[in-house]
Amino acid sequence: MAVLVIGLIFGGLVGYVATPKGVPQDQFNTLQAQNTALESQVTQLQIQVDQLEGKANKTETINLAHSPSIGQYFTDIDGFALYYFAKDTPGTGISTANSQTLTKWAPFYVSPIVAAMGINMIDFSIITGPTGSPQLAYKGWPLYKFLNDKNPGETNGEGFADLWWVMKPNYTLMLSYTNALGLHFSTINDEGIYYFAGDIPSSNSSNIAGNLAYPFKPFFEASINVPSTVDTLLFSTITGQNGTRQVAYRGWPLYSCIQDVNPGDVFGDSYNIYNETTVLPLWFLMKYNYNLMIAFNDFQGVYLTDGMGRTLYYNVNDQESMPIYMNTQFWTPYNSTPTVAPNALPLDSTKLFTRSDGLSQVEYLTYPLYYYVGDAKPGDMKGNSLMGEWFIINPFSYLYG
Repeated sequence: MAVLVIGLIFGGLVGYVATPKGVPQDQFNTLQAQNTALESQVTQLQIQVDQLEGKANKTETINLAHSPSIGQYFTDIDGFALYYFAKDTPGTGISTANSQTLTKWAPFYVSPIVAAMGINMIDFSIITGPTGSPQLAYKGWPLYKFLNDKNPGETNGEGFADLWWVMKPNYTLMLSYTNALGLHFSTINDEGIYYFAGDIPSSNSSNIAGNLAYPFKPFFEASINVPSTVDTLLFSTITGQNGTRQVAYRGWPLYSCIQDVNPGDVFGDSYNIYNETTVLPLWFLMKYNYNLMIAFNDFQGVYLTDGMGRTLYYNVNDQESMPIYMNTQFWTPYNSTPTVAPNALPLDSTKLFTRSDGLSQVEYLTYPLYYYVGDAKPGDMKGNSLMGEWFIINPFSYLYG
């Protein structure tokens, strides 16, 4: 019925611009141009009608579903979840899924695209998938279906191998992966998100100013939508420099880098700060599961903390995997594993061992690590130089002295 209506409209418009005998050529050309413009308008109307008819007949090929634990996400016409792969780079037109990956994941493609209400079709594109067949992408991210989702509404692929998540229409932060840098936060355009080692987590402020700020700027979104692996309660809004609003994660203010202009760019990672004596990397990609981080203090320099910014110490009398101080009343062993740390730290720099008292403890470059119970909040280092044998640890001392 809709096609007939559109046809009648179009026919009437064509009749209107028909050229009678004796009409001058310039007038005829003007009428032809008008006719072409009207044809384009009718075509757009037909597309809109097709979409409306599809919705009326419940034939949307791209839908939205909702899960209490995940939120809103894309599905196909049958209600099966659509996913993205953290190793892909959006906008490249390339899927990085290999033959082994394809035993569990199927590139998704559908034609025509009939999107449910609220979905912007402009955000979808067609790329060449890993098998050479067409594949649909959303905002440049190739889309997949998980073959272990046996029934509509299942999301068994969510968080699979810490590389796969459902695709949402309104992500503000995503998890992206590169072989060199691992899994980290990125924008929907796959640009890096960073933290500054000189900030103090949970201080509700940013410490960057002047030359320290360039080329970084505070990251802010009014609402946060992330993969369900990440706890949204760990995000907060703080007041950045000059009174600007800024998002913080685990209390650490977040930043973007203006040098990241293309998808996959992470030029801000390990970005160097120059001082009077040396060059230090003080900017790092933010990872959702850090448990060992690099921090900086103007007076004490660079030191190690846990993922929440709590200071870590070593005892000068300890030997490799053989701590001398065993009383845990004031010094408790740090034992968070597996280690997730900034890439500026050397590979295999940490090791978990079992102490003689049966407790597990992590060591960094042969130094067993401790918390001091007198530190009440992130940034405290009341245990530094205590009794002349307890000190914060400079993770770059092996490089810079």
